Amino acid sequence: MNNKEILSDLLQRSRAYAKLKIRRRIDTALHGQHPKAAVVCCSDSRVIPEEIFARSIGDIFVIRTAGNTAGVSEVESLSYAHHHLGIELFIVLGHTHCGAVDSTIHGEHCSIFDAIASHIGEEKDPKKATMENARQVAKELSSRFPEVDVVPLLYDIETGEVSRL
Repeated sequence: MNNKEILSDLLQRSRAYAKLKIRRRIDTALHGQHPKAAVVCCSDSRVIPEEIFARSIGDIFVIRTAGNTAGVSEVESLSYAHHHLGIELFIVLGHTHCGAVDSTIHGEHCSIFDAIASHIGEEKDPKKATMENARQVAKELSSRFPEVDVVPLLYDIETGEVSRL
């Protein structure tokens, strides 16, 4: 498919979605969102927090970045989640087979990879590096938001299991 066909397909699917009378979507449109947790996760298309945690529209506040990093925009989004939505639980969700972590291990450079590199140090094992990256992002967020519970987790994309780090 070329880009024009991909966009056409996406728009067609969005029209089909809009025709569905999803009660939760309508309820949150009328009464606002009231998520109980914020999830900082990777932009990887295989990592879908709403499905992983079996949640629906309005249940979790999701921030996606390559390598589940937390730069200025992500921290400001979390500040909004905490101060305006009342969220007191932040989850940093790393995942196995993370391309951003792998790229960092292999010496590629950009601001996101540089942030990941500072988290993983000399670690070359992709799974261990991913776990350390999630732990360090959680540690940084804990220092910025001491009144919030910040929990690092690991999602295994092969098994679908989530574990605490």
